[in-house]
Amino acid sequence: MLLHLLPSACLHSRQYWCLKTALLIFFGVLLLALGLPAQAQVAYLDATGAAQTSPSPTTTLTDCSTDTLGVAGTTTWYAVSGNITCPSGTSITFNGTVNLIL
Repeated sequence: MLLHLLPSACLHSRQYWCLKTALLIFFGVLLLALGLPAQAQVAYLDATGAAQTSPSPTTTLTDCSTDTLGVAGTTTWYAVSGNITCPSGTSITFNGTVNLIL
């Protein structure tokens, strides 16, 4: 499926930008399919108090409508926007490496 999204030049090339573009398209489509809004980057303070910027894409969470975060075998970034209160008994499944910015 992903090969159909690549420009034809990428199918016969090993250029890094082709793979990077294909992955960005794939994850962008995946986020749209899940109904999660993506952001370019989010500024935050790490555990030592140093200013950091998340990589792109970072998904913004605004409510408890998602019960699974992440994709197995990948690293994903999420940022919580505002106050979110989830109903008692709500559970979230994490797949892969999930970075959660509060």
